[in-house]
Amino acid sequence: REAVRRAARLPGRPRVIAVAYADAARVHSLPPDAFQFFVPEAGADGLLVDTCLKDGQTLFDFVEPAGLASLASALAADEIPLAVGGSLGLQHVRVASEAGAQIFGVRGAVCRGGRNGIVDDGLVRDLARGPGRLAEALAIDRTYDGWDLTLGQELWIAQVPTNGHPLKILRSSRIGISSAKHRLLRYFAAGNPFVSGK
Repeated sequence: REAVRRAARLPGRPRVIAVAYADAARVHSLPPDAFQFFVPEAGADGLLVDTCLKDGQTLFDFVEPAGLASLASALAADEIPLAVGGSLGLQHVRVASEAGAQIFGVRGAVCRGGRNGIVDDGLVRDLARGPGRLAEALAIDRTYDGWDLTLGQELWIAQVPTNGHPLKILRSSRIGISSAKHRLLRYFAAGNPFVSGK
């Protein structure tokens, strides 16, 4: 509470994020599920569940997806976002996303030489390069077939900031498929580093 009060008096009113450790038992801390009560009461702006000891074990070595989903649901009732970290790879991001996490820390997955290495642009791009990987990372599956993207609910098309520069949309033949490859049904933003293929 004191951190929230102090932050409220600072210029720009920085947000206060509470941190819980998935491996709480190893470091004699409170378990993550206890924070569903503390965070709203203290007025914090979000909760990060991470691992304290960085020894290669992941978030899901200590927390079950169902437990994470329960925590995310409890926080959502107060419109508090859940962030996760802890040696996360793309497969973990998908599980965490399905459980209700909204923000993901992936330092080790995007650094050459592990979490203490240097951030690699290629690894960052590869996390969500192309529609297949992006859909996997965001847990977008066939249940969304036919979804109305204009509703602004659950899954929608967001306005991209262009900083005053017009966004150029290109189209090309499709790649990675065997039928109707010649059809110009592949749309993408010119120069976007997350576009897969050529």
